[in-house]
Amino acid sequence: MDTLITYLPFYRVHEVVDYFMVNARLLGVRRRLVYVDNVFKDRQLELLRRIIPEEVEVRYGNWRDRNLTFMRIVRDAREEGLDALVVDSDNLLEPELASADGELVSRYGYYTVLDHETRVGPSSLRGALNWVRLRLMVSRLRFTATGYRACGRGSSSLALSRRLG
Repeated sequence: MDTLITYLPFYRVHEVVDYFMVNARLLGVRRRLVYVDNVFKDRQLELLRRIIPEEVEVRYGNWRDRNLTFMRIVRDAREEGLDALVVDSDNLLEPELASADGELVSRYGYYTVLDHETRVGPSSLRGALNWVRLRLMVSRLRFTATGYRACGRGSSSLALSRRLG
């Protein structure tokens, strides 16, 4: 991957420095993109310029919804042909991810990183997803992985999380 992307509402812009920049350094990405929602005044742009480091490309709008913001990211990434990882603004990644990324993409096409507090399973998703747990060995690194398929959606995606306990 050469691009790291995150998205957040304007009131959480401090997370760019607290988490996103840490992840960008950890992964050694060439390009850093941040999508900021709920931006509708010029004064907000001035504040963004003061807070967000210069090496970060900022895209902003007033989508008013994290799903609509994410759809914008997907559209932009597809149009620009980005080899990117999208991470929630308040997640810190594991150092092992950088070395496993290439093999995960070559094996599965794409994957999702879940944060450690995520509760997985049908109860948390109201039965919409079918869950299976499996162990992966990737580049001699062990991950607990959860694969899921949304009903009627076709191929599975893969979610990685560190094994707890």
